[in-house]
Amino acid sequence: MDRWITIRTKNVAYAKRKNFWIISLLLCTIYVSFFAIMMVKANTKKVFAYSDTGSQKEVLKAIRGTIYDRNMDIIAGNFYIARVSVRKDILAKIGYENYNKILQVFGKEINKKEFKRVLNTKRITVKVAEVPYQDFFDNNFLGKIRDTLKKLKLGDILIYDYEYKRYYTTDRFYSKFLAYMYRDKDGLKKIGIERSFDDILKGKNGYRTYFCDRRVGLYNEVRPVDGKSIVLTIDSSVQFICEKSARKALRKFNADNVYVIVSKPKTGEILSLVSVSRRFGNMNGLIVRGAYEPGSTMKPIIGSLALDTGTVHETDTFFCENGRFKLKNRVIKDHKKFGNLSFREIIWHSSNIGISKVALKMDNDTFYNGLKMFGFGMRTGVPFFKESRGLFPSKNYFNLQRKVSMSFGYGIGVTAVQMDTALNAVVNGGYYISPKMVKEICMPLTSIVRADYKCENPVKQKKWKVVSQETSSEMRQILKGVVLYGTGKKAAIDGISIGGKTGTTKKLSGKKYSHNYIASFYGFFPVENPAISVYVVVDNPRGKCFYGGEVAAPVFKEIVQKIYPFLIEEISNREIPLPDAPRSLFADTSTNRSENDPLGIKGLSFRKAMQVLALSGYDFVFEGHGYVADYKKIGRNFYKIYGNM
Repeated sequence: MDRWITIRTKNVAYAKRKNFWIISLLLCTIYVSFFAIMMVKANTKKVFAYSDTGSQKEVLKAIRGTIYDRNMDIIAGNFYIARVSVRKDILAKIGYENYNKILQVFGKEINKKEFKRVLNTKRITVKVAEVPYQDFFDNNFLGKIRDTLKKLKLGDILIYDYEYKRYYTTDRFYSKFLAYMYRDKDGLKKIGIERSFDDILKGKNGYRTYFCDRRVGLYNEVRPVDGKSIVLTIDSSVQFICEKSARKALRKFNADNVYVIVSKPKTGEILSLVSVSRRFGNMNGLIVRGAYEPGSTMKPIIGSLALDTGTVHETDTFFCENGRFKLKNRVIKDHKKFGNLSFREIIWHSSNIGISKVALKMDNDTFYNGLKMFGFGMRTGVPFFKESRGLFPSKNYFNLQRKVSMSFGYGIGVTAVQMDTALNAVVNGGYYISPKMVKEICMPLTSIVRADYKCENPVKQKKWKVVSQETSSEMRQILKGVVLYGTGKKAAIDGISIGGKTGTTKKLSGKKYSHNYIASFYGFFPVENPAISVYVVVDNPRGKCFYGGEVAAPVFKEIVQKIYPFLIEEISNREIPLPDAPRSLFADTSTNRSENDPLGIKGLSFRKAMQVLALSGYDFVFEGHGYVADYKKIGRNFYKIYGNM
C-alpha cells in the first residue's frame, strides 16, 4: 500500500514538471516572435516608440532648387505646407458625416459618391487638407481641429506632416514645356528644364537615425544638401507678351500650332521660347521636336553662301522665266510672274526660280557642306528632352533635284530653334552660335557659379565662322529691303530699322503636298547692329490668308511693338534714368490709387506695370520707355502707357 502511494506521487510530480517546460517554451516562442516582429517594424520605418531597443530612420528632404528668369524673377519655386491626413481604415470607421465635419474646418466638403471613391483608393493614408505652413499656425487650425474632434468624441486620429511643394508664379501663361512638374496616375512627371536639370535641382536627401531605449534617446544625423538654383536667359515680361500674341494668332487663324522665338543673335541667348497648340495647349514641345520644311526663309542662307563664295554678286541679274521654269521633268513656279530680277530683288520678292538659278551656279560640295555649317541635320543643344536633329539628306540622296528644292526650303526638315539659330548666323556677323538658355547656376547659399549648363560638367556654346563679316553686312541690307520693298512690308514699324524674311510652305500629306501651309517670318532689329531677332511660325493657318507676309509678319510686328520698351537698354546700350520718386517693385498698387492715378501704376517700371495690368485683366500698349509717367484709357479695359523718356 505504502509502496503504491510513493510511486503514484513520483508520476504526478513528473507530469507537472513536463507541463511547466512546455508552457515556458511556448511563452519564450511568443516573446521571441513578438520581439522579431517589432524589429522588422522598426527597420521598415514604422512606429517603434516603446520598445527597449531598436532604431528608426527618418528621411530629411532636400529643398529643390529655384528656377529664375534673367531678371531674377521666380519661375519655379517652393513653399512650405502643412499636410493633414488620416488613415483609410480609421476613415471608414468614423464615417461620412464625421469626415465632412472635419473637412469643414478647412472650408471643404465632399458628397457621398466622392467619399466612397476615397475609401476605394489603394493608399494607406488619405489627404484631408494642405495649408501653407504659416497659415496653419496663424489661423489656429490645430486648435480648431482639436475642438472639432472633441465635439465628435473622436481621439487624435489625424496625422500631421510638412513638406516643400513646387509652385509656378507664371503658371497662367508660361509655356509649361519650359519647366513644369505635375503628378498623374503614373507618378511625378518632370518636363523641360525641370527634367533636363533634375540632378542639379533636386539636391541630395539627408537622414536621421534614432537609437531608442527606456533611458535616453540618441540619434545620428546626415544633413540634406539642397538643390542648386538655375537662372535662365528667358525674360518673363517678353515671354508673357509673346505667349499672349501667339495665342491670339492661334485663335485668329485657327492654326494647329504657333511658335515664337525671341533671341539675341550675337550671344545666342533665348529671351522667349513660345510653343502653343490647339491640341497640346501650352505644353507643346514641338518647337524643338517637330520638323517642318522652312520654305523661303531658307533663301537668305543660300544667298549668304552664294555671296560668300563669290558665286554671285549683289547686282547680278537672273531671268525668272515669267513664273514657270522647266528643269528636266519638273516645273518650278513663282507666286508671281517675274522677268529679270537682280540678286537682291530675288530675296526681296522671294522668287523660287531666281534662287534656284543661284543654287545651280554653286558647286554641289559647297552647297551641301555650307548648309551643314549652318547647323542643319544636328541638334542645337537646347536643354530639352528628345530635341530633333531635323531631316537632312545624306550624300547618297543628294542630287540636282534635291539641291534645287532645298534652295527654297523644301526637301529639308528643320525645327524652329534650328532655323532661328541658322538665320541668326546670317545677320550676327557670320557666326554660328548655339542657343543658350541657362545663364547661371546658383549654389544653395546663393553664391553664383557661371556656367552654360551643368556646373559639374559645363557644356560650352558651339561657335564657328560660317560666312564673312562683309557678307553678313550685305545680307542685312538686303533683308532690310524685304521689309521696305518686298514680301515683308507688314512687318515694318515706324522708327525701328527692321530686316527680315517671309516663308510659306505647303505641308506634306502622305507622299503629296496638300493645301495646308506653314507661314513664317524671321525679323531682326536694328539692321545696322542686330540686338534682337524674332522668329514666328504659324502652322496650318485656316482661311484666305496663308502667306508668311500676311500671317506671320503682322504677328512679328505686334510682338516687337510691345517688347521694344522692355529691351531698349539692351538695344541702345544705355541706362534708363530713374523717375524723381521711384516706386518699389513690390509696392501694393491698391494702396496707391488716387484720382490722378486710378490704376496705381505711376512710377512703376514698364515691366512691373505690365504685370499689374495683366493680372487685373487689362490690355495695354506702351509708348516711350523707362517708368510710367502717365496713361490714358483708349478703349474698354484698354490703356496706353507713357514712359518717362
